[in-house]
Amino acid sequence: MKFLEKIFGIKEIQKNYQPKITVEKIEHIFEYGKLKNLKGTGSHELINKKVGHLICWESESRFRKAYKDIPAQTVPPHIQWFNNPYFAYVGIVDNKVQYYYSENGGSGIEICPQTTDKNHIKMIDEIFEHYYQNFNLPNSLNEKKIEKKKVDKSDKMKFLSNYLTTKDEDFFYDNFYDDESIYTIAMWIDWREEDENIINYCENILQTKQLSVETIDAENERGFDTIITYKGQQTVIPYTGKGADRDTTIKTLNETIQPDYEIRFCKESDGSDTLCFVPLTAAQWLEFETKFKKQTKQKFEKIFNDTKIFY
Repeated sequence: MKFLEKIFGIKEIQKNYQPKITVEKIEHIFEYGKLKNLKGTGSHELINKKVGHLICWESESRFRKAYKDIPAQTVPPHIQWFNNPYFAYVGIVDNKVQYYYSENGGSGIEICPQTTDKNHIKMIDEIFEHYYQNFNLPNSLNEKKIEKKKVDKSDKMKFLSNYLTTKDEDFFYDNFYDDESIYTIAMWIDWREEDENIINYCENILQTKQLSVETIDAENERGFDTIITYKGQQTVIPYTGKGADRDTTIKTLNETIQPDYEIRFCKESDGSDTLCFVPLTAAQWLEFETKFKKQTKQKFEKIFNDTKIFY
C-alpha cells in the first residue's frame, strides 16, 4: 500500500468541482525551475492569502527518514505553498494529481492530510494558475536557459557580504541551495534532523577543534542524554519529555559556544521544513552589524531562549 493510502487513506474529490491542475502542468513548473535555476520563489500579489505567497517544489521523489511516529517513506514529486502554519501541496502519485491542505503546520507533504474540500482545491487551483501565468507557461519553456554565474564561496565573509548587499531577489535561492560548498558556511537542518548532526555541522564550519558531542544511555524518560563538549566543559542538552528536539539542541549549542561564536537563523528559509543557520565568530557578526546593520537584522535573526524555530 502506498504511504498516502496507509497514513491518510485515498478519498474521492467532490464531484461538484472539477480540479484544474494536471500532471502535465505540474511538470511544466518543474521544467521551468530547471530552466531558470530555481527551486522556489514568491509573489507579493498573494501576500494576503493564507498560502500562496511562497512557492517551492521538489521535482523528483525523495526518501525521508523516520522521525517519531512518522515512518520512513518516499515522498512524491510535489509543489508546496506555505505561510506557516498554513500549508498546501499538489503531488504526483501514480501519475495522478493529489491535493493536500493543513492549517496546523503541515510542513512536509508526508504529514499534510490529503484534502477533498472543494474550497481548498479551488484555492490551490487559483494559486497554481497565478504562478503558471506569471511564469508564462508553457511558452517560456522554449526560451534558452539563463545561465547565472555562480558566486564564489571560498571567502566566507565576502560571500555573506554579497548576500547582505545584493539587489538580486533570487540570491538566496540561487546560492544557498545550489551545491555542497554552502555547507562550509551554513547549516541546513531538517526538522527531523539527528541532533548530534547539528553539533557536528557547526564544528565542520567553525573548525574550533574544541567542539564535540556524544549521546549516552541515561536513566530518564528518554533513556539517553546528549552532551555537548566545548573547551573541555560538558553541557547536557536539557530536553524535556520523551525525545530530543531541534529547538532545544540549537539553543543549547548557541549558548555553549558563546561568547566566542554565535549561530543566527537565516530568515529567508523560514516556512520550510528544512531551515538555514549561519554560525560565525562574535567578531564577524560585529563586523556585519557595523557595516550592514539594517541588512544583517533583516536577513539574520538572533536566537534567544524564547525563540520558536521549528513549528
